[in-house]
Amino acid sequence: MAKVDSARQQLAAQEIPLGDTSLRAPTDAVVLSRKIEVGTFAQPGMVGFTVASLGTVKAVFSVPDNVVRGLSLGRVLPVTAELPGPDVERRGPITSIAPSADPQSRVFQVEVTLPNPRGDLRLGMIVTVAVGDQGAPAPYPAVPLSAVVRPGGGSTGYAVFVLEDQAGKPIARRRPVVLGDVLGNRIVVREGVRLGERVVVSGATLLADGQPVKSMPAP
Repeated sequence: MAKVDSARQQLAAQEIPLGDTSLRAPTDAVVLSRKIEVGTFAQPGMVGFTVASLGTVKAVFSVPDNVVRGLSLGRVLPVTAELPGPDVERRGPITSIAPSADPQSRVFQVEVTLPNPRGDLRLGMIVTVAVGDQGAPAPYPAVPLSAVVRPGGGSTGYAVFVLEDQAGKPIARRRPVVLGDVLGNRIVVREGVRLGERVVVSGATLLADGQPVKSMPAP
């Protein structure tokens, strides 16, 4: 009997390295990328495939500081996607809110986790998330995110450089603004800029107040 138990233990020990020669996904998943081919000599710890489970998916979006203050973990938001059939809206809780704004875009990333039992929500799809009644009224202008800078002098908040004519030459003037919703790669300016005013959209972080600039014609 002892010999039988010893043989079983030896067999189990030999099956461990044999099992390591096969890659098995822990759940049903979609292969996102393949790092190895048939015949590749695989080193320990080498990534063979990148996979993703579609049982639940995350909708990721960004909001400015005046919107993120009204959001909280667990709040359920409606998410609309372009899907076939009548069931185009899903609802899910907020499961992540970035503790700090992105240093470049100055917006906060938010994640909403959505059920996806049929797998019709695919990775990379564009969806619409309704976060409340903060929609931008039509009279408000919107500027590229690259136009937004800090107001300078240690002040808090945001500013943009508006072009003003001085002796027939454009001068960049730093103007404090109040921001609204993010619309793609643009952001609504609720206060500080009027419709029709020209705003510096490239190289704004390199400018100083009152600096002459070269105005480029709109494409």
